This record gives sequence, structure tokens and C-alpha cells, in this order.
Amino acid sequence: MSEPEPPPIRPDLTPEVFKAQHVQAIATAKANGFEALKQKFMDIWAQAQIALGKIKDKITRKKTGQDPEALNKTLEGRLDDANSEKQTVSLTKIHVTEALKAYKQDPALIPVAESQTGGLILRKLASTIENPDSLPDSMTPYIYKLMHEAIDKPTANPLTLLTEEEAKQLKEINTETSGQILGIIASTAQKKGIPETEIVEWLGRVVEAPPPPPQQEKTQQEQLQDRDLSVRAVRKGDVDPRMGDLDPITESGLTHEWRYIWTRFPEKKDTELLMGLSTPEKLDRYLGIMLEDELKGMNLRSEDYDRLPEPMKDQLGAHISEQFSERVKILMGKLFRKVDESSPDEFWEEVSRQGSIWENTDILSQAILTQIENLRHIKYSANSNMNKLRFFIPAPLEEDVLLPAKTKWEGKDVKTSVGDEKLVRRFRTPFYNDVRAENFSKFFYSIYNSSKDEIGVRKFLHNATALFYQPEPEKGGYYRQLETYARHFMPGSSVDLIAQLPDADVVYSASQLEDKLLEADFAKFNWVFQPTLSTLDPELKMTERNQATLDYLRKIYPDLDPESDWRHRRALIMGVGDSHSVGLKTIEHGARADAVAMSEFGHGRDVASYDKSDHKPYMALNPFNHYGIRYSTDRSTFGNLLFLPVKGKLLDQKFGIWDHNKAMDLMKKNMNAYIVGRDKSLEDSMSLMDYTNLGKTGSIYTRGGWRKYHAYEAYMDGKGDSHNIVNSWKNIENIGIEVLRDFVDRIGMYNSKFYTDEGQPQRRQLVEHIFGRYFKDSKHSVDEVFNELEQGDDLTHSYNEFYYKTMARAMKQRIPTKFIRYERNRDVKDRSRGYEEIRKKTGLELDPYHQAVRDLVAAEVYERQAATKLIKKELKDKRDQYGHLSLTSARRLHENPVEYELTPEKIQKYLTNMNVGDERIKNALDVYTQIDKWVDSEHLDKWANKFDEESNDAFQFAPAVEELERTLISQAAAGEQAPARAFMDIANIQEKVTDVFADYWEKLNEIAANGKQDFMPLVHDLHVAKSQLEIDIDPHYAEEFVHHMAAVTMSYFKKDTVARSWLTRPFTFNRKNSMAAEFAGTGRGVWEWGVKDCDQFIYSLEALNIIPKDPFEAGVPPKYKMEQIKVPIPLTRKQIPTPFKHKVRQPDREWTGKKLRNEFGASQKHIIVEMLQYYVPIALVYIMWQYSLKAMEDASSDED
Repeated sequence: MSEPEPPPIRPDLTPEVFKAQHVQAIATAKANGFEALKQKFMDIWAQAQIALGKIKDKITRKKTGQDPEALNKTLEGRLDDANSEKQTVSLTKIHVTEALKAYKQDPALIPVAESQTGGLILRKLASTIENPDSLPDSMTPYIYKLMHEAIDKPTANPLTLLTEEEAKQLKEINTETSGQILGIIASTAQKKGIPETEIVEWLGRVVEAPPPPPQQEKTQQEQLQDRDLSVRAVRKGDVDPRMGDLDPITESGLTHEWRYIWTRFPEKKDTELLMGLSTPEKLDRYLGIMLEDELKGMNLRSEDYDRLPEPMKDQLGAHISEQFSERVKILMGKLFRKVDESSPDEFWEEVSRQGSIWENTDILSQAILTQIENLRHIKYSANSNMNKLRFFIPAPLEEDVLLPAKTKWEGKDVKTSVGDEKLVRRFRTPFYNDVRAENFSKFFYSIYNSSKDEIGVRKFLHNATALFYQPEPEKGGYYRQLETYARHFMPGSSVDLIAQLPDADVVYSASQLEDKLLEADFAKFNWVFQPTLSTLDPELKMTERNQATLDYLRKIYPDLDPESDWRHRRALIMGVGDSHSVGLKTIEHGARADAVAMSEFGHGRDVASYDKSDHKPYMALNPFNHYGIRYSTDRSTFGNLLFLPVKGKLLDQKFGIWDHNKAMDLMKKNMNAYIVGRDKSLEDSMSLMDYTNLGKTGSIYTRGGWRKYHAYEAYMDGKGDSHNIVNSWKNIENIGIEVLRDFVDRIGMYNSKFYTDEGQPQRRQLVEHIFGRYFKDSKHSVDEVFNELEQGDDLTHSYNEFYYKTMARAMKQRIPTKFIRYERNRDVKDRSRGYEEIRKKTGLELDPYHQAVRDLVAAEVYERQAATKLIKKELKDKRDQYGHLSLTSARRLHENPVEYELTPEKIQKYLTNMNVGDERIKNALDVYTQIDKWVDSEHLDKWANKFDEESNDAFQFAPAVEELERTLISQAAAGEQAPARAFMDIANIQEKVTDVFADYWEKLNEIAANGKQDFMPLVHDLHVAKSQLEIDIDPHYAEEFVHHMAAVTMSYFKKDTVARSWLTRPFTFNRKNSMAAEFAGTGRGVWEWGVKDCDQFIYSLEALNIIPKDPFEAGVPPKYKMEQIKVPIPLTRKQIPTPFKHKVRQPDREWTGKKLRNEFGASQKHIIVEMLQYYVPIALVYIMWQYSLKAMEDASSDED
């Protein structure tokens, strides 16, 4: 008898469907008013109680040790099983999150009055929990009970809404959320008049801390005395007397949080602002005083306000709005002073939650935000200052432009039946105009949001540094976590927000100083990592470089904060964070630097660690150096292969002869040049070690492309493809070399006629401007330069070379120390690096010389800020009487050129202002003079090659972020996710490319020696890497890199020609005939490739589309070029040119299977030659044998 079939397994509801069903029901209830929403929320009480019981059981099992991971496990059961853990907890979370979101969006839906305990609890929950969807599942049953009790028992003692045991359990689930909930309960209790001793004792019990000694309840007089102490005796003239006394109304606003907040701010101006934020009446008076002071500065009285013209009222309102907003932001920022003074290896969340429930910075900041939120809903009388003043909100200036619609491939205008089709493009600019708010409520709402945004930005920048010191691999590594942080806290608009924060100029100066000083430190040590280069001082919790940066900030901005250096420290922390994230210069410089082992290459093994996280953050950007060379267990194996030629004149393969010994000689030559120095700009050969930035990743400025030009296109004078290139150049040249570097490659796009005969007048104007500004010391005239440029066959190429020379000279004018900070000994030939060359010319000892370099670096930052102030003044002068700036006006910057050049006179002035001392000023001027002489025209013209991306010596990372004025560009114009995507690209490259090739070299040896003769694991790795490079960069570069890796692979396996030939093979016994034999095992029994193996390897790459077979791509319109006809000379490689030309199709792909076959002897010709080498000797033997047989037969016949 057959067994009955089991019932079919029914599919579980998906979480998406389950949530959608209940969210829709809650939305329907919400639409019917607060009573319906309340009833819907209360109806799941039974299921919520079941969920609470199941979570409590998990906590018990965790605490008793029965199941330590109980809370980390997924919810048990199914969504369609009534009363299962998964169903009840999910249902509870949906109702809690949707209710909180509804209350947050419309407080009128809260079913309990604000004057009652329950109303306060619900409002504080809605305002404190920023993102209800992010609440931990296990926490929501507790929050449900709290909300249910608040609704059901609106007048109860808030300390009894949760049992003490339940309050204790919150911490087991999530420390941050539990702190918020306990803070809400405690602050509500204080607000409702619960004695402070009772609240403190309750907190002591629920957080399992020893309670304070019992105290008698204080009398009313003692409480008044405490209040006076907490606000530092305001009645005694500590604040402006116009603010008035602490009357009973003000006193009622002094919650426990406010008392602690006031103890954090000893400065008079902060106390006045806090007093103004205490009550609506005090706020109205505070703003009235601001207006009175502004009018007094104009020699006017308060009574004169109504008689002012409308534009002047707008200007006053905009100025007061800006000042008030800045004061609130600084106050909020100062609240996090404790975080700023913490160690950089501590995360923001850890520090901001330290202290008791009342001193917790997160809770105190939330108290200020809640007070701002409450004040904006107040209705003020008609004659109040609130209704008299006009409030303004900064809004980004945008422009919608009609442009011709173009096809992707042809770039021609698309015609329709109704005429030319146009597309609307929105241009986001870095400019802001003050837009009048509808009322005070809208203005205060913007302050509320901007204050929260500042916290988010600072949290991101702080954690970016902490993450560098404490990467957490289990969360995906450094860049994956940066991506996650950026998606939450640093979208493109938040990058722009940095420019709108108080002290933005100081923040970016700090970032620039960190960038320059780190590069100078690397130059001092020949770009070799030192184990103590970034060590934190055990007491100050700063690196020596951080301390130098802070000292320079104090000197450059001495009036920023006379009472303390907190604002300098805040700028330092944000600048360091920027250098670890958005600017990413700390990582890029570190990636470019050599591993410690390189300092003694070939003389023992040195793998001392550097920085707290060692090589890990740099692996994604330079794996061959920081892993391949540094950790190679035997430099005669993996390390050597990195120096094999992969580009240029690979090997002398006349007649297809391969000799691995010649490859080994080239490899050793490259290794030697890597140590003693070489001039890459004069070479056409490259090895893998020359690919510093393997995945062409890095910061948004290094990645460039769409991330760059959207940021500055607001300055482009014109529309479509008919821009005025000269005016556009003048508009952007002072923003930064990085902007010019991107712009020069797009000139033909911005003006399609610029490089035609029609564009010659504009070209002449541009050359005259550039020559007059940047080629002041040229021995040639502008006419000579222009005529030489115009004689070139390819105008675009000729002018690009001219632009590169221009940018090199701009570097000398603006950041002259770059020329000695960037070089290292192995990148130059027949001399030392620039840093050491200049030191020898000055005759200074190392320490005073390095100090002089640092002082010059500070002068460069000073000059950057001086030029920026002049540019912003020009923009301000172009605003109309209402203070509004139009794009048309902004694009007229070219009318008033701003000088931006560091001169000896400016160095003297800046360093004098910074009080660095006469001796240091003299040394700095001496260093500058020697740099100025050393970096002559010839040096600059050679340096210009680094701007050419096709050059072997090209910059691998954005070289001039250190002088880019980022407050004058808009990163949001490139999209909100541009920063996150940059980090995502690095993380992808690390996971799919650099990590893959970290083990590639070991696979070569394994495959050579294991006897399987299977190269598909190598093909797989190449396929994975190529796919990722194709996504993140482009197919051409992906194919180039695959070609280089395939070249190394084939060089490793390929067997010498003499060892394959039948005639010469006997002479190759007992010798190693390939690199595989040299490196793998004993040299015997290794897999060595012949022509057929090479052909099969390349065929596999072509079959999987890892590398294209031919240089011509299907589906792409062909490109042709007229070329001279040349006649080949037989039996030679030479050709005779003729006077005739013909049209030749240009290849779409450079790195192809055909190229690999020609380079490594696997073409059809080589296969034929290989076959002939095999079969011809056999045929000869056969013929000789047949001849012998015939001869023997003839001899036998003769004998007969």
C-alpha cells in the first residue's frame, strides 16, 4: 500500500505583500480622521502582547546563556500563521511605524492633547524617532505598549507606562533607541512635575546603575537658586538687559534638558540665544533686538523701520535671517564639542551617547530641535517683530534651458513634423538667492532642517575618519561602509551644504592643509610609508600633522573664535573627514606611496605596518604595490612578474622567436629602474607596476567625467554647442585647475566650430589671454605661439598640448610646492626628487627646510582664500537691489579678472600676518626662490605631459584638489548619489578586481604544476575583472587591462621557441625553457605553452567576449582617415612612402585578440610555422627512410 502523498507546501506571504495589505488599511483609517486611526492602532493589542511575550522570552534566553544569539536570529514562523512570532512582530512593527509617520506628518492625528502625559509621550516619540522604518523589529512591541498606554491612560505617571523590567530590556535590543525612549519618558516626567529625585532613582534602576544617595525634596527657594546657577545668574547682567528677566513664563520652559544645555554654553551670546529660544515671547524680543541693532548700525531708529523702502526691508530681513540661522547652527555645532574633542578612532554614535541620560548629547540636541519645532507653530500678534520682519530662506539658483534634442550616436538635431524638437535641461548652480518665506513658520522649519542636515554631514565626516582607523570587514570593508554612510548622510546636496555651513572656508582650508601637509611628509621620506607617520598622540588624540593643521588654522583665521579654538577644531575634524571621504586625498596619497618593504628592496624583507589599518584602505587603489610587492613571500616569483612588459615594444620577436630569458632580462631591468629611477615620459614600455590606480577609481574629482562638468557648467557663457569659449575660460580659471583640466577636453563640445576656420578669432583671443597670464617669462611672442599652434595637422591635439602647458604654469603660480611634493626618486633619472634637489640648493638642514615647505603650503592656502574672497565679492556686486543673482550676471565674472598668483610679496605678507617669525619667513622665501628658478620652462613643458591621460607619466589621481574652490561649484548638479556611487565603484573594484588578482599569481604556479593543464580558472578571473571594469570605467580600458594580464600570463607559460623546434630541442635538455619552469616547483613536469596553447587561451578570451577578436566593432558607424600609401620592401620590415593617399578605416578597439596573437606568436602565421616545424622534420625523416629503403632495394638488385 502506497503512502499518502504529503500535502503540497503552501507558499508563505511575501513581506512586501503582507506590509502592503496592512499599510493600505492604516492609510484608509488615517483618511477617516484621528479616531479611526486610533481605533485601528488599538485593535491589534492582543497580537502586540503576544509579540512582546515572544521578544521577552528571547531576551531571557540570551541573558541566561541558553541562546546568546537569540535576538540576532530571524523571526520564527510564517506571516500567514496567526500568532506566530513572525506574524505578530511584523504586524506590530507596521502599526507602530505607520502611526509614528502619521503623527510626524500631521500632529493633529495624535488622539491625546499635548497638555496630558500621553500627548507629550506621543509627540516626543514622533519628533525623536527620525526614521520609524529603521526601528529594530524586536523594539517595536515595547514601543507599541508605550504608545498604547499613552493613549489608554493619558494622565498616568510616565514612569509607570512601561514596567521597570521592560525598561531594562530595551538596552538588550538597541542601545541608541533605548536611550531615546528612556529620555522621552524621563523628560516627560520632569515636565509633568514628577520630583527630580524620583526620576533619577528610576533611571538608576532601569539602566542598572547605582542610584545616587537619597536627597530630600528641595524647597521652592532652593529650586530657584539651582535655576539661577544653571543659567549663570542672568538677572545680574550676564546677558543683554533688553532680553529681560527670567520671569515665570521663561522659567516654565526650563526643562531638565534646558538646564543641562545652558551649562554647556558659558559664552554670553549663546546664553542670549538660548534665552530667546526658551519661549515665544523671548524669541520675539530676541529678533527685535537683532533688528534694532541693524537699524542702529544704519543710524536709524526702530520707529523708522516702517518708512523704509521695500528693497531695504528685504535686505534687512535677509541679513537677519542669515545671521539668526548661522547662530542656531553654531549653537547646535557647539553642543557636539565633546565629539570634536574625542579621539578620531571613536565613532560619532559612541561619543554623542556618552554620559547620563540628561547629559547625552544626542538627547540634548534633540531637545533643541524639538524646541525649534514647537516654536514654529506659535501664532504671533500682528504687531510683533515676527510679523514685522521679513524672513528669507536660501534657495539654489537653477535654470531650465531648451536645447536641441540629439541622437546618442550621430549628434544631429532630431526633426519632427512640428519642427525642431527641443529638450529641457535643468542647470543646478552653486549660487543661492534668498527667497522670502511665506511666514515665520516656514523660516523656522528651514532652520530645523538645516540644523539636522549639519548634524548628518558632521556625523558622516567624523565617521569617515573613525572608519579609517577601525575598518569593520564584517560590514563589507572600508569603501562599502563609506557608500552606506554616504547614501544616508552625504548625498550631492549635502556636499554643497558644507559650503553653506558657518566657517565653510575654514573647513576647506583644513582639508587643503591636510592634503598638502601629508604630501609634503611623504616627499620628505621619498614617498615610502613610515610606521609612525599617522600615529595618534596618546594625550591629544591627534596626529602630528593634525596638530600642525590646527596651528595653521589658528594663524590664518585668528579672529574666528577669540574666546576658544572650538571652531578651529570643528573645522579641523570636518576637514580631516573630508580628506578621508569626499576629497579622499588621504587615501589617494597613501595608495600612491610605496610600501615599507620598498625602502630596502632586495635587501631583506621589511613588512612593518603603517597607519592603524595598515594597507587595507589602499588595496583597492594600488594592489600590486601594497600587496603584490609587499607580501610576496619570495620576490623571485610573484614580485618579478609584476615587472614584465605589457605595453609598448614588448619583446624583439623577429621571425616569431620567443626566448623567456630575454623577457626575464627586461623584467630585471624594469625592477632595477623601479628602484634607481627612470623617466617614464621618455619610455613607451610599461609593466603592471606602472598601474598605480588599477581601477581608475578614487574621489569624485579623480573619477571626473559627468561628476565634474555638471558641477561647473553654470559658468559656461552660452548655450548648446555655441558657447563663448574665451569668456567661459575666464569665468572658471580661478575656481581651480581641476575645473580647467575637465573643461579643455570639452571645448569642442561646448563650441563645435571652435577648432574650425570659423573659430580662429576665438582661438586667437584665448591664446592671447592665456599667454599674457601664464606665459609671462616666455622667450617667444604671442604671434609665434599662435602661428605654431595653427600649423598643426590636428588642431584639437595641438591646442590640448598648449592647455596642458598652461595648467602646469598655473600650478607654479598657485601651488609651487607641488613640484617638490609630488616627485620621488624612482620617478626621475640622473637626479634626486625635487624635494631633495631644492633642499640642497637652499643649504638648509632637514627640519628647518621641512618647516619652510610647510609654511609655504600654508601661504598657498592663504592665497587660495584671498582669491576666493575677491571672486565672491565680484559675484556679490553683480546682485541686484534685492540681493538676487541671475545666471546671466554670474557668467560675467570675466569682466573683472581676479589675480590669483602666489608671489614673494604675498608670501612675506601672509606669513607676517600669521606671526611665524622672521627666520621662518626668510627660509620660506628662500625655498620659493629656488623652486621658481628650478621649475623653468623646460621643466614645465615636461610636467605638462602628466595632464595627458594617454601619457605613461599621467597623473593617476586628481592632482589639484588642494586648490579647487569647492564652495564655487555644485556637486548636487551631478546627482544626489554621485559621492555614494564613487565609493561603490571603489568597493566593487576591490571585490571584483584587486581581491581577485591578489591570488592570481599563486594560481599561475598551481596551474603550471598540478598536471591538469586547465587554464579556465585564469579565464574566469579575467572575466570577472573585465566585467567590473567595463561597468565602472568603460569597455576600452577593461580590454586594455585584460590584454595586459593575458600578456603576463602568456609570458609566464610560453615555452622557448628553441625548446619546441625538432632541430634545436636536443640542445635544450637540462635547462629551464619557460618562466613557469623557473618559478613553479622543480622545473620538471610543468605545463609549458606552445603556439597552439596560446591560441586556445586567446580563443577562450574571445569566445567569452573578454577581449574582442578584431579591432572593428559591429554596429558602430565606421571612422575613416586619409593616410599616405606606403609600399613594403620585400624581405624587410621597411616601407617606401608614396605621394598618394587613401581612405583607411580607423580601428574601434585597440586591445584585441589579434593584437595578442601578433605580440605573443599565436597568429595564423605562427601556427603554420609551428606545424611546419613539427611535420617537416617528420616528412624529411620519412623521405630519408623511403630513400634508404629504395637504395637498399637497388643494392640488392645489383647483387642479384
